Amino acid sequence: MKTRILFITVRGVYLAIFFSLVVCGACVGMWLSLSAGMEADTGSGGRLAIVIDDFGLQRKGVSEMLALDCKLTAAVMPFLAYSEADAEAAVENGKEVIIHIPMQATTHDIPSHLGPRPVTIRDSESDIKKWVSDAAENLPEAVGANIHMGTLSSSKEYVMRPLMEALHAKGMIFLDSKTSSKSVCRAVAGQTGIRFAENDVFLEHESKSKGYIKKRLRKAMKIAQEKGACIAIGHVGCEGGKVTAEAIAELLPEFSENGVQLVFLSELIR
Repeated sequence: MKTRILFITVRGVYLAIFFSLVVCGACVGMWLSLSAGMEADTGSGGRLAIVIDDFGLQRKGVSEMLALDCKLTAAVMPFLAYSEADAEAAVENGKEVIIHIPMQATTHDIPSHLGPRPVTIRDSESDIKKWVSDAAENLPEAVGANIHMGTLSSSKEYVMRPLMEALHAKGMIFLDSKTSSKSVCRAVAGQTGIRFAENDVFLEHESKSKGYIKKRLRKAMKIAQEKGACIAIGHVGCEGGKVTAEAIAELLPEFSENGVQLVFLSELIR
């Protein structure tokens, strides 16, 4: 009797081990399958999100940019003559929209450079949250926001906290354009829990020539290949416009050849 009990016990242990191995193998197989699927989605060369600033007022290059046969994120300044029309046109042309927030750059900004209703270091918390609410109403297509100028404002925690809290409450994402080395955006984003990313490359940093912009696009492509993802910022209007649109169009085959997938900003911010 004791021998039979011992046999049954040992048999049970072996069966338990066998079934455990089967379950583990199935789990590993599912994980490998999911991993392969994710790699196929992202592409072997990484993903690149191109954000184009200054929609809403500037007209140079707007139609050319929206006509591009690729994913782009259009950063639209609110409360301007063409804000609503540009946001609507962007969505109609398969582009993503975010709010381009005019923010104080220095203590002696030229008002015309900032645009209407800029967020300044003198604004109260309620003023800033009201601004976000009004901007979201003006641009209901927006899924997030980034900074226009803002060297000074982005270095102030008391400015960025209510801004990100208000954006986060609306389910929006935030991109730090990195116009300041003293930016507090990353720290504040971590505290508020908003989905957050930082700009990697300005396309018209030192020159507005097509050759230079292509060089910057290739730099962005290389970062995407090396790190898996990259964010680059360009402009419509006098900062880039039609030339930047042409540079992007001419680089599209090169992105494809190198396995770099153009995606919306929101697709890079998880």
